[in-house]
Amino acid sequence: MGYKPELIQAETGTYVRATWKKRLYDCKGTAFKYPENAPKMACLPLNANKHVILIPLGTWAHLMKSAINGHNADFEKKLQLAAAQHSSGFDDVSTESVELKDLKPCTKFSFNFKRGQVINIQMLAGPLRGIMVPKPMCLKLTDTICFCLLHTEDPVLHLSNYSNVAVSKSFRNVTQYVQEWLPLILMESASNTVGCTNDNFCINNVSINFTSGAIGKFTLSIKLCDERNIELSGIQKEKVDQ
Repeated sequence: MGYKPELIQAETGTYVRATWKKRLYDCKGTAFKYPENAPKMACLPLNANKHVILIPLGTWAHLMKSAINGHNADFEKKLQLAAAQHSSGFDDVSTESVELKDLKPCTKFSFNFKRGQVINIQMLAGPLRGIMVPKPMCLKLTDTICFCLLHTEDPVLHLSNYSNVAVSKSFRNVTQYVQEWLPLILMESASNTVGCTNDNFCINNVSINFTSGAIGKFTLSIKLCDERNIELSGIQKEKVDQ
C-alpha cells in the first residue's frame, strides 16, 4: 500500500517524501535488528544517505591531515564520527519477529528523495517510439525493500500474457470455455497483484529451484503462511509439510 508523495519544504532545500505500508517477511524467520536506543514510531524513516557519507569541509581537512601523517586510527575514528552525525533513519525495516506475539500485521516506512541524491537502481534498455533508450527497472531502497518498476508499469506483460482472442457468445464444451476465459482471468489477476491492495506482501530469502530455463518453483511451509496470514491461490500441497 502506498501513500501520496509529499513535497516537503525545509531549510536545506525541497525534497519528496514517499511513504509505504507493506508486509515484509523473511523465509528464514529472521528479523532486522533495530538499534537498542531506536525510538518507537508509527512510521519508520529509512536512511536516505546509506550509500554516501556527508563530510563537512572542516572535518575533511582533518581527515586528509590524519591520512597524510599516517594516523590511521585517528582517521577511522573521525570518519565514523562524521558518518554517525550526518546519517538519520533506519538502514532497513522488517515485519518479521522472532517471537510470534511481536509479529506485526504490516510495517509503515518512508523515504526522502532529494536532488542529487545517490540511490541504488538497476537500468535496462527499452523501446520508446522505435528507439532503444535506458529506463529504470528496479529500485533498491534497502537489502529487503526492492521495487520492480516494470511490474508496476505493465503487470500483464511481465506477470502474464495479453489475450488477443475474443470470447465467443456460445461455447461447444467446457474446454472451449476455459481456454477463452482463462487468459482474461490471468490478466485481471496480474493487474490486481500490483494494484492498490492491502494484501500484497514480500517474502525475502526464498529458495527457488529452476527446472528449465526461466521456469522454476519454490516451496513455502504451511506453518509460515498460517502464522503470517498468507493465503495463496492455485498452490500445490505436498503430503510432507516443508
